[in-house]
Amino acid sequence: MDIFFNELSIRLTSDAEEAREWLENLAKLGQLLKRIIESLEEDSFTFRRNEDFALQKITDTQTISDFLQSEFDFSDPVYVFLLGIFDSPYITEDDPQRTKYDLTSITINHTDYEVTGIAAAYLKNSLAVSLDSGIEWDTCRLEVLINQLNEAGEIISELKPVKHACKRQHIIDCHLSFLATLYDWASYKPVFAPENEKQNILSLKEIYSLCLGEDEDVGDVWENFYQEISHLGTNQRIDKITKIVNCIAEIQRWKKATGSLEKRNRDRTIYTIPNSDFIVSVDTQHGEFEIHKNQKGNNHLGAISFDGKEFKNKKDDRSLKL
Repeated sequence: MDIFFNELSIRLTSDAEEAREWLENLAKLGQLLKRIIESLEEDSFTFRRNEDFALQKITDTQTISDFLQSEFDFSDPVYVFLLGIFDSPYITEDDPQRTKYDLTSITINHTDYEVTGIAAAYLKNSLAVSLDSGIEWDTCRLEVLINQLNEAGEIISELKPVKHACKRQHIIDCHLSFLATLYDWASYKPVFAPENEKQNILSLKEIYSLCLGEDEDVGDVWENFYQEISHLGTNQRIDKITKIVNCIAEIQRWKKATGSLEKRNRDRTIYTIPNSDFIVSVDTQHGEFEIHKNQKGNNHLGAISFDGKEFKNKKDDRSLKL
């Protein structure tokens, strides 16, 4: 996946501490994206930037490259990561969209820009990332004018949304489901066999941990989650569980139940899993997914915790009405 840097976010600051914070945030954002992409079994992560990116000044006296070398130790993860992503141009010469890219510009605050990572991210249906250097970049969705030259030689301008981030939280709050499109869902065949704990209904556990907005070990994140909900009141517990379930369901492309399945089980939140015979209902008391077979009668197969670690045996009284 290509991630495009928005060079418009580079500004001069006389405060070295602020410049350091901007670069640390950028590195943390990139490290998170790399972690997600790797967990999605996608082996390509490229940070696309302007050719003179590292040579642009970030303080009155130092370029980004100079600042990195003077402010960070060579073994510092921020230094290592940022130095390693400074070698990729925006669009390669053989890119099939090269011509379209050359004929595209964007307009922000009544100013036209011919070459920006924002325009590239729009054309490639990717993500634009910025330094956390201004309030205008503190958003996960940019609305910008995209200007393109058509075959008649006319410039057509349209207001378009561009996926964007300058902080890790933007990825967590806005872009997880978009990034999950990298996963090869065509080959995804749900499995659930509680007797031998074989399952892939809940893959991508690292991404699920991000639904909680935490940056810890995946095991610790879920352990803390279950400890917390055990002490919450009913409404607070249901609200927290529902938020997590919505996030997981969106990433997994589960479909909310409709029609007779929904009407006959009004007291439950139910999802169907595409290309399978499984139906998932949510246990808002324990924070689990109840797994059902799409058949009439005793169709409950068992339950699985959100982190995929805990299995429970089937119960006849948990069957759905089909």
